[in-house]
Amino acid sequence: ESQSDFQEYQSVRLLVLSKLKSTFHDYAFLTKSAGILTKSKKALDELVQVAGSRYKTGSGNQQDVLRAQVEASIIEARLLAIEQKKQSAMAQLNALLNRAPEMHLDEPEAIAKSTLTSSYEQLLELAVKNSPMLKARQELVARDKLNLDLAHRQYYPDVTLGAYYGNSGDLPEMWQLRVDFKVPLYFGTKQNYGVIESTHNLSRAQRENEA
Repeated sequence: ESQSDFQEYQSVRLLVLSKLKSTFHDYAFLTKSAGILTKSKKALDELVQVAGSRYKTGSGNQQDVLRAQVEASIIEARLLAIEQKKQSAMAQLNALLNRAPEMHLDEPEAIAKSTLTSSYEQLLELAVKNSPMLKARQELVARDKLNLDLAHRQYYPDVTLGAYYGNSGDLPEMWQLRVDFKVPLYFGTKQNYGVIESTHNLSRAQRENEA
């Protein structure tokens, strides 16, 4: 059970690292997107001004002004949504790092692209071999196998060996050897239920491991 708990701890540790990496990539993506949208909005704002000036001088039409204003409004709405998601990702990163949610994060550096060199079969083999979650389940299977073996042993009497030495001054030294047999009561009933319970527990642990 202690080995299973340790593997559960390892599983949680890897899960936190995985969430940290995934959230950081989201934060980097949102930061890059916000930068692009900010540039687009700036260009559209300039286009609105140009279209408005042309309309005032009679060299443009109102439709161009309205179209530019609508596009700028759409970009502004998207930028607002991106900024909200960015703040959420920042708070999640700080929470995963055990820091205050409002703590400022610097702009992330550009993320270099990497190539996946392992095949699906190789990844699956690595997962089966190294997954702490699987190891935790396997430890529970081993525990329940031992419990089932112990349940079968309850059919046999417990044997206790004892030795005693006594010295009462002028009296001769006394030695005593003792053998006790603890015969189980309700033989064939209580033990049967114990075996059935242990068998079910082992079967459950095996199914969880397979799942």
